[in-house]
Amino acid sequence: MKKNTQNKIITKRFWLINSSKHYIVLALASVFVAMIFVGFRIFYPFYYLFVLIFSFIAVRFLFKAIMLKQGKIARSKPFLMLINFWRTKKFLAILLIGIVFFGFLALAVVPWGASPFLGKSKEQIKTMVTDDTWRAVVLLDNLKTVGEDFVTDPILNQKEFTADQNAQVKQEWNRFLLAVAETERLTEVHKYFNQINFFTNREENNKSFMIAYALYMKKYELYHKLISTIHDNEAVVKILNEYSPIYNGKNAYNDTMSMFFDSQSLVRRNLGRFNLFIIGLFDNDLAWGEDYILLKRESANSNAYLLGQLDTQAINMLKVAGRSYENKLFGAWFPIQKNVANVMGNIYVSQRHEKLITTEQIDEMVKQLEPGDILVERRNWYASNVGIPGFWPHAAIYFGGYSALLDYFKAVPLEKYASLDELLKIEYPKLYETIIIKDKAGLEYSVIEGMAPGVIVQPLNVSAHADYVGVMRPRLTKADKLKAILRAFGNFGKPYDYNFDFETKDELVCSELVYDAFLQTKEKKGINFPLHLVSGRKMVSPTDFVQKFSEERKKSNSELDFVYFLDGNEKAGNAMVKNENDFAASWKRLKYDFAQE
Repeated sequence: MKKNTQNKIITKRFWLINSSKHYIVLALASVFVAMIFVGFRIFYPFYYLFVLIFSFIAVRFLFKAIMLKQGKIARSKPFLMLINFWRTKKFLAILLIGIVFFGFLALAVVPWGASPFLGKSKEQIKTMVTDDTWRAVVLLDNLKTVGEDFVTDPILNQKEFTADQNAQVKQEWNRFLLAVAETERLTEVHKYFNQINFFTNREENNKSFMIAYALYMKKYELYHKLISTIHDNEAVVKILNEYSPIYNGKNAYNDTMSMFFDSQSLVRRNLGRFNLFIIGLFDNDLAWGEDYILLKRESANSNAYLLGQLDTQAINMLKVAGRSYENKLFGAWFPIQKNVANVMGNIYVSQRHEKLITTEQIDEMVKQLEPGDILVERRNWYASNVGIPGFWPHAAIYFGGYSALLDYFKAVPLEKYASLDELLKIEYPKLYETIIIKDKAGLEYSVIEGMAPGVIVQPLNVSAHADYVGVMRPRLTKADKLKAILRAFGNFGKPYDYNFDFETKDELVCSELVYDAFLQTKEKKGINFPLHLVSGRKMVSPTDFVQKFSEERKKSNSELDFVYFLDGNEKAGNAMVKNENDFAASWKRLKYDFAQE
């Protein structure tokens, strides 16, 4: 009995070590596990549950660490001084708390900086406010129209999007962001309404407030409607968070939604509501014009809407908080994922350094290629092959080089340009400057592909310097092939997508570049590469391209044709030209290098 008691004491001391540091380590470990669930989306779509469980465990460990520290904190000199100050000078303490609270309100509401009204005469202010009141009505009407059209569009309820629908959502979102930006330029001026003398320019003071407040409240009314419309539609959120030229950055939706629940925003909206009530007691609506009345009415309508949605606001706040927490976890995890991917991509576990495919074989293969052909490639003994689904880990698009590109598509009519050379120079200047010259070895750039660190162009002799290379040709017209190549050119220079998410287009991996280039749009016919759900992310691998070819090749509606196959052989130490049947069966091969012969 005594021995068991001693063992329990020893075990207890082993786990606690009478220190909060142990619990802090366990809390950090729990957070790390939650990050892994977010990063890999393990047990998708139920990974949220595990994230919550491990986050709760982390909080519990942290609380225990604080409780262990509680005695030391209670005995610390700063804490004792604080308690003594509260007991002996309670009034002063309350006064300081009040100063801090009202100081926060002042910082949240009262703008700092040079007022646009300073140095202007009474008449100048009157003219300025009168003109801006009319502008505010126009901008408010535009914001209301554009915003309502966007938030009520049924397309926001979809879970899947074609390339054209994706472009439509982006276009409508950017129209909305532009309408918001235009109103914000006016609210930036009239947020200084309090610096207009209330006693000498009472009408202008009230009108200036109404300009800023009406536009501000309408914006937040539409923000709430947008959150409520989208709910948890991750596909739409991804589109809205892609790079926006209007927002001049990414994550416009996340940032916009966070603004809705920002403490300063909540303070401004509610203090503005109080000010609106006070103004209503003393203003002179009829004398101040119809524009003022309209702005006041719209302010009241926006207020009434938001007050009537307090329950959904509370629910949405929890959703936004949850999304924000997930984003922060993923933000902490992503550098680890990126570094691991880079390290694995550089780990080569063989003493063989020369690739199985020779330069002479590539020179022979190129005679069979045409611009628009799809390449699949494999290099044995790289650790990164293990993390990529299937036998084929890499894909690229052959465009033939600058001169071959111009020659192959010389008969294809162009709408806006006299020649393809002119189109490339104007529409894709950075890529144009690259492909019109040769690399250091005197080779012509002829392949566009996605690889760390991003979308690049390379000579075929560099790209196809591998152990296995297969080539497929899309059954498309030259006009459609050109449009596919130009779509790929539009992604030149974009970073590598270490998140492997095909629903976003700000970063791309190799197969994502091919998939995106051949997407069907209203301007061109494309290739249907079905996406698969892997760890909660929609994607298609290079092996899937070959599998599609294999399953469709004997059908009349096949979208891909066989062109060439250089098949490596580890035992023989070389690569041989193989036929269509061999290539069609290659997707069934195991991805592990040691299984290859």
